[in-house]
Amino acid sequence: MENWREIWERKGKEPTKDLRILDGSERHPIGLDKKIVSGIIKRMNLLPSERILEVGCGAGMLAQHFTEYNYYGIDLSKSLVKKHQEIVGGNPIVASANSLPFKEGSFDAVFSFGVFLYFPNKYYALQTIKEMRRVAKSPKKVYIGDLAIESHRNSHLLFQKREFYGTFFESFWLKENPNEERFDVILNDSSECYKPL
Repeated sequence: MENWREIWERKGKEPTKDLRILDGSERHPIGLDKKIVSGIIKRMNLLPSERILEVGCGAGMLAQHFTEYNYYGIDLSKSLVKKHQEIVGGNPIVASANSLPFKEGSFDAVFSFGVFLYFPNKYYALQTIKEMRRVAKSPKKVYIGDLAIESHRNSHLLFQKREFYGTFFESFWLKENPNEERFDVILNDSSECYKPL
């Protein structure tokens, strides 16, 4: 069985510049990406002058809406990062979410949306959260979006709200797919903000 890393690497090699296809969002309604970014900006009270890091930026579907921000992105897929650079521009780099190549406190805000469900296991998720908090100036400026409680795919990594400590929001995905339970969270400043079950 093919793993998610191979699937995303192959996606980035598709002969298209359609960010919805490259980032696996062909099922989403057109314009949902802009609503997601507007919601993240509002929920996190982001300012254009702040340095923002997206963990799992893919080909840049969300990045394209952060043009007025000091935006950085990382992704594990070399082919998607290359597409991101070609289509959206900016400075995305290839890096693992659980080992971010930045100094402590490098970013005013760090977010990840629709990525955790593709992680191999909850230990990887825990390592990633520790890294996101490490590179954020404030632990209260870490946002994780589209965490699945249940999903249409058996291969998605699932989470429960009780594993997290923070401020919860309804996932933007939920409005489009009411049959799936998903949530977003801004982590609190406690070192115990995530305890995998």
